[in-house]
Amino acid sequence: MNAKLERYVNDGFMTEAQANYIEEAIKNGETLIASGHVSANVRNLMAATMSIAMEQHKTTKVAGVDDVQGDALYFVVPKLNEDTYQDVLQAVLNKKGAALVTMKIPEHPYSVIKMLKDAYKAELDENKVINLMECNKIDNVPKLMKFSRMSYGENGKVLREDKEVLEV
Repeated sequence: MNAKLERYVNDGFMTEAQANYIEEAIKNGETLIASGHVSANVRNLMAATMSIAMEQHKTTKVAGVDDVQGDALYFVVPKLNEDTYQDVLQAVLNKKGAALVTMKIPEHPYSVIKMLKDAYKAELDENKVINLMECNKIDNVPKLMKFSRMSYGENGKVLREDKEVLEV
């Protein structure tokens, strides 16, 4: 297990199965989005996930839409710009064969399912998979609660399935 994830397992933030799920998703080039309030550890989870993706794959750090080019597998968006974050995220999702690592926090609301539908219409990348890593607090302690895995079904319908749900 990657040391960055092992730390979170040892701290009780995630289970070993959840850490393995993240590693497998990165190995497969799947998008990972840390979701929740910043107090639920989403920034740290995003940073660790980005670091692992950068160790294993060609990556490009994205600040604006113009950065979404080249042949990188992963495009990492560590900071969401107030005015352009939706355009940046959509540009990455629209890029065939590309994956994304970023976060989804209440201050920057967007619909992953809507963006995935738009990406399908733009590129018909039927193999794109998005994993929303949903974080929350239990008794004021941050936890990775589950993964919402989204992929395409028949005619581009977005399918959503919960994976590695933390039992509370």
